[in-house]
Amino acid sequence: MKILFLYKGKSDEGANRVVVTQGKSLEERGIEIDYFPLSGRGPGAYLGVLPAIRRRLKSGGADLLHAHYGISGIAGLLSAGRKPLVVSFMGSDILGSHSFRGKLRLWSRLMIYLHKFLARYFYSFTIVKSEQMASKLLKNTRFAVIPNGVDISLFRPIDKLLARQKLNLNKDETIVLFPADRKNTEKNFALASAAVERVKAGNFRLLDVNNAGRDEMNLLFNAADLLLVTSFHEGSPNIVKEAMATGCPVVSSAVGDIPWLFGDMPGHYLSGFDAGELAGKIREAAQFRKEHEFTDGRDRIMKLGLDTEHVADLIKSQYVRLSVL
Repeated sequence: MKILFLYKGKSDEGANRVVVTQGKSLEERGIEIDYFPLSGRGPGAYLGVLPAIRRRLKSGGADLLHAHYGISGIAGLLSAGRKPLVVSFMGSDILGSHSFRGKLRLWSRLMIYLHKFLARYFYSFTIVKSEQMASKLLKNTRFAVIPNGVDISLFRPIDKLLARQKLNLNKDETIVLFPADRKNTEKNFALASAAVERVKAGNFRLLDVNNAGRDEMNLLFNAADLLLVTSFHEGSPNIVKEAMATGCPVVSSAVGDIPWLFGDMPGHYLSGFDAGELAGKIREAAQFRKEHEFTDGRDRIMKLGLDTEHVADLIKSQYVRLSVL
């Protein structure tokens, strides 16, 4: 079985480690994946690449297309012909894009409706990452809730001081890791910064990281005292699951499936969008790291079946079902 992966890239090379990780896990299950990154910006760039997608399908063949992100799904729909099309919605394509004030943008409202309409009437099958996203779909949409998996062979606990040495980080700082571009209003860096500024004692440092590679991210999770997520919305954020797999404490806004991921596990803290409340949670998480070193987040990820192998089996079963219809 051969699948054409369509996905928007995060660099000129089209790299997207979450999507590529999923593809590699499917390859280990005997699925052939043909990667086609869409690294342009705006609708015009996606329309311009349609002939190239059709040429790839004609020359390389594929049993079906799997598009990741809503805009990639539209490109897939206009290119697939009669081939089955699976579309994975990742978060903002169904939940919306917010301004720095937390308000849903008008154009985002229009795109949400378009994505839901296409999922209901045109896509062969839809994958969403959380029950919250599923609740937004139109009635009778063919879908499954399948979060992205975590490569637990890569994301694993290691000694914090060793990780800091490899990254050349100060061993005496209390590092709060912010895993996103501070210019991305969805991720709400202003709140993260305000909360850390309120933590008066402990030599706290807010370290924002964007587009780091997988190996570097594993080191960063282990070097940090906690991961901080202040997003206005999320689907099922892999950054949180990866941090949990390393045993790093996490403080997060209660968005997406994060409350479900955390359960009632020590070392994992939910907060509202108040800087004072968030600062208190940051102090608690840092103290947990100091006293216990690692959380039991890795065991939680395994218990929930969120390793890449289990998730790959779920996706493969949908491919097989569609190929025999």
